[in-house]
Amino acid sequence: MPQQNTSAGTIGQWAAMMQVVLQTLYAGVTIIGLATLPAPDVQIQDPWFTLMELLILLMIPSLVVLAAAFHEWVPPRNRVFSLASLIFMAGLVVVTALVHFPVLTLSRLTPFSAHPEVFAFTWPSVVYAADILAWDVFFP
Repeated sequence: MPQQNTSAGTIGQWAAMMQVVLQTLYAGVTIIGLATLPAPDVQIQDPWFTLMELLILLMIPSLVVLAAAFHEWVPPRNRVFSLASLIFMAGLVVVTALVHFPVLTLSRLTPFSAHPEVFAFTWPSVVYAADILAWDVFFP
């Protein structure tokens, strides 16, 4: 049996722990955001929405690290599957970053706030469609 890469295992464990912590925080913030909605048909309001966006941007790097560590630990005969998973995870991270960073930084600026068809997290909008692509197509 081939020698396992212990540094990949250690890094993978740290990435997994980061995911547990950040996703738990994300779930808590989402619950609070939903509980404080002024009406059921309204988006989650600030500061909860901004916190959710920041947590997503903090989560995504460790998703790639976790997938890379997993790829290192998979037996060689199964590496094609873990490589595909790593590539899909990278796609998810790129699209997610391209969605959430502009929403966080640009969507509130006057020239951009006038374009809900691009920046609103409601259907139909560009960022909503891209987010669906990231999490419903690329998520392994």
